[in-house]
Amino acid sequence: VRYMLTDGALLGSLKFGGLLQWDSDIDLHVRTEDFHRIGPELKERVEKDGYFLRAHAGGRSWLLQPNEHNYLMIEWNLRDDRFDDSWKVPIDNRLFPAMRNVMVNASDWYGVDFLQHKIRHVFVGRAEDADLAMKCATPGHPSCLHSFPPGANCRFVGTC
Repeated sequence: VRYMLTDGALLGSLKFGGLLQWDSDIDLHVRTEDFHRIGPELKERVEKDGYFLRAHAGGRSWLLQPNEHNYLMIEWNLRDDRFDDSWKVPIDNRLFPAMRNVMVNASDWYGVDFLQHKIRHVFVGRAEDADLAMKCATPGHPSCLHSFPPGANCRFVGTC
């Protein structure tokens, strides 16, 4: 099953070379031709390994969870975006597939300021508060990276 990183996992890779500390899952865009294979080919293995796999409402995602009642770990998504896994991005010293023009695509999804430090990023135009910066303001908050200046672009301060 071919996939590429998207959403928070991709943002974390681009900004820090790892997963975002506050992101609760890993989002993967699955190649359209492979998406239908997830249920039939992975469900038995997932359950044998002690996890839970279910189709998400709407039929365009599969969710891997520790159990039926617990939080999400991995989400395999069927998307309308063009699939291109020809580029690699780092997460904790391992390379994972991503789209070739990853910086262009990330700015299309999240806006040109996606390298700024924020508590969260939202897809451009998909949420009423998409233009709010949501800077870290609470010392000790788990979503804040204290070694990274709030509102700073990680490219300019040398952390990515």
